[in-house]
Amino acid sequence: MLKRIPMRLSLLLASLLLCFSGRSAHAWSGYTHSLIAEESLKNVAKEWGLESPIRITSFESFLKKLSQEKPEIQTREDFAKWLQINPKGKFDHFKKEEKIGENITPFKVLTFSSPRADDGRDKHIPYDPVEQFWFGKGTKTASQAFRHMEKPPFNLFDPLNTFGFPLGRIGQASERAQIYFDLALLAYRLKEPYWAFNFLGCALHYLQDLQQPYHAAQLSPPLAFEGIKAYLRWGRKEKWGLIKTITHVTANTHHYFEGYVDYQLTSNNSSVGKLWKEALSGESLLPQFTSALGLAKQVRDFSNRFSYDTIKSTFKITGKSLTSSYTYAIDDEEGEQLHPEDPTPYLNPDHLERVKAADTLSPIVHESFQQQGKVIRTVIRAFLDQAQKI
Repeated sequence: MLKRIPMRLSLLLASLLLCFSGRSAHAWSGYTHSLIAEESLKNVAKEWGLESPIRITSFESFLKKLSQEKPEIQTREDFAKWLQINPKGKFDHFKKEEKIGENITPFKVLTFSSPRADDGRDKHIPYDPVEQFWFGKGTKTASQAFRHMEKPPFNLFDPLNTFGFPLGRIGQASERAQIYFDLALLAYRLKEPYWAFNFLGCALHYLQDLQQPYHAAQLSPPLAFEGIKAYLRWGRKEKWGLIKTITHVTANTHHYFEGYVDYQLTSNNSSVGKLWKEALSGESLLPQFTSALGLAKQVRDFSNRFSYDTIKSTFKITGKSLTSSYTYAIDDEEGEQLHPEDPTPYLNPDHLERVKAADTLSPIVHESFQQQGKVIRTVIRAFLDQAQKI
């Protein structure tokens, strides 16, 4: 079927789709994932029983009980196959603060496990061939990107944010959130509360990823435009090729936005970072909860509305620094709470343009975090209510 597509059109489509598939699957650093969970739940943790100690049990303990309910799952590899994750991933690892046999609070488990879905479990996972065409080869890290992002269907009334190939929805982040929510309830029913909250933290991860505008969009006109300009300016001369140059510029802006937010959150001198943290906290919930899947799609659509402005402002706040051949570094240490590269050296020297861009980004992050806090509390409250009925 693909052979019938004219050669020029095939090359154009390939260039455009790789702008998305070439990006890192990370939305936030491990630190930021944990911080989002912590700040969102700290005001309700005691009232909801999230500070009552539970015992840390081994993965083997959970697996033994699971195998009695599902005889086809007897080994770690069986579990990985059933959950459709990489059996070589570190999905059953512990932090140094987690010692088997000791007590820990569910609040702590949720903050520890929120970054864990970046531990390699979603890498090297094959997926549908049609989806691979639009997202890259599923035998590489593209499978993680596919699972941690999701573009909503194209909306004619909002073309700049929803445009991308294919025009329909693509990505699996909302589905993975539901899978881990269900797994958390199953673990709770098997009387494995530690693993219940561990898996629930993983569900939070996908919801947090979808809150990042770059993870809820695909092809944006500014990305294509700046990527093509970079190719004409230096990519062609340095023999990078059009696809590689556009992908590089896309990854730089994606990573920089993460680094910029991470820097503000971790800096003691950042007033805007303090405001963003405060936006996460509170006790309010969303009006209703139907399912983790439905909630994730709601998050996706909410975040997608900010994608064009976020991307455009990222370019303005950095000037030409991200459109050069230099690669803005972001940590890829699976499961570690490290931070991206210091974003300050890449700020636009044009003070006026930089300030205008920051004035656009700041309220976007603030509103996104305010919504995120409600989302996190809503899904945790829903889990606790359903667990209570078990």
